[in-house]
Amino acid sequence: MLLHVNYYAKGSEISLRTSSSILGLMYKKIYSIGIVIVMMATLVAGCASGEDDAEPTTLPPKEVAIDGIVTQDEYEGSMELNSRLTLYWRTAGENIVMALVGDTDGMVSIGFDPSVGMKDADMVIAWIEDGALSIFDCYGTGASGPHPKDADLGGQDDILEAAGSESGGVTTVEFMRPLAASDDYDKDIATDGPTTLIWAYSGSDSFTAQHSSRGSATLEI
Repeated sequence: MLLHVNYYAKGSEISLRTSSSILGLMYKKIYSIGIVIVMMATLVAGCASGEDDAEPTTLPPKEVAIDGIVTQDEYEGSMELNSRLTLYWRTAGENIVMALVGDTDGMVSIGFDPSVGMKDADMVIAWIEDGALSIFDCYGTGASGPHPKDADLGGQDDILEAAGSESGGVTTVEFMRPLAASDDYDKDIATDGPTTLIWAYSGSDSFTAQHSSRGSATLEI
């Protein structure tokens, strides 16, 4: 009987030792898995934090292609001066790009900040003839004209770039000029308030053509 009891006692000891070994291995595995989970959680949190702290991507401003063609969303703003003439604009640093699209195959013009009528207006007059653009930086010297070129008055031509096209009886003229006046025959175009405009078009390609229609408007950029 004693031997029988000792046999079971030894068997129990072996069983306990085996169980302890298994438990030890299980604890080690659980501990290792816990470390892996903590490391993964830290990595994910770090990635999320990096995404939150990342600066948003800023797309460069859309540029106007001065090619005599007005495309959708090319300009920041537009204004119907009347049912047959539309003005478009987009600022470009210290300059402004404008487009006149007129339902005419003759002259189109725009003037800035007149005192009365055409007097003292800084004007751009343009037309397309035989596929070629003629465009002039002018100044109104009287309420009803004339409007000689700036260069003829001792100023300078401040049209920096221009292009035009004529198709199907529609004339399109695009041009770039400074926002700020650069001589006595130029006017500022305000970006923080209104600028008075005068406009006109005719059915003839001529610097002195009689206007088919004309008017005034207020531009706010």
